[in-house]
Amino acid sequence: MGLGVILGLAISESFNGFFGVFGYIFQIFLGQSAPIDRDLVWPWTELILVNASVLVAVVIALLFTTRRALKSDLAIVLKGE
Repeated sequence: MGLGVILGLAISESFNGFFGVFGYIFQIFLGQSAPIDRDLVWPWTELILVNASVLVAVVIALLFTTRRALKSDLAIVLKGE
């Protein structure tokens, strides 16, 4: 999950660079009448909230699934009856 967050932030930064190039091109053709703000704003509170929510949901799902798997008889499950 941490690696996904780091990769997502890196991809956002790279797209911000691409948009910077496109913004520069638009300003060449349209003049200064079309200013484009290229500052990236990180909503840290929302990012932390979403990551925590996903982590809690995954842990709860794993607990229920593991508990159900531990209660079942392994021989019957593997046999398929």
